[in-house]
Amino acid sequence: EDMRRLEQKSKLDKSIPSKTVAQPLSYEERKALNRQKNKLEKAVKKWEDEIEKLEAECKKMEEKMAQPEFYESESAQKEIELFQNKKKQLADAETQWEESQITLDDWIENNPIP
Repeated sequence: EDMRRLEQKSKLDKSIPSKTVAQPLSYEERKALNRQKNKLEKAVKKWEDEIEKLEAECKKMEEKMAQPEFYESESAQKEIELFQNKKKQLADAETQWEESQITLDDWIENNPIP
């Protein structure tokens, strides 16, 4: 009787397809996933480059504003406004970078490429 139950259970186990076995990705599927990942990585890199550029520009402006004679010039107020605008651009770029990085990290977590 126990043997009969084992045979029936064995037949049932074979008739139910396993959902845990992942099908390997085709070449085209891997290629498409790699394209998606590359696009996201390029977005992150773009914002990293933009941040680097804006930080360098802000540093240069700060050095100029650190000179005592800077505030004696007629263009001081205009340059201060330009500096504040540049700092806002930097903050915006950092926000965009963070969002791009989160998107990439989420994508990588949900799309493992073998």
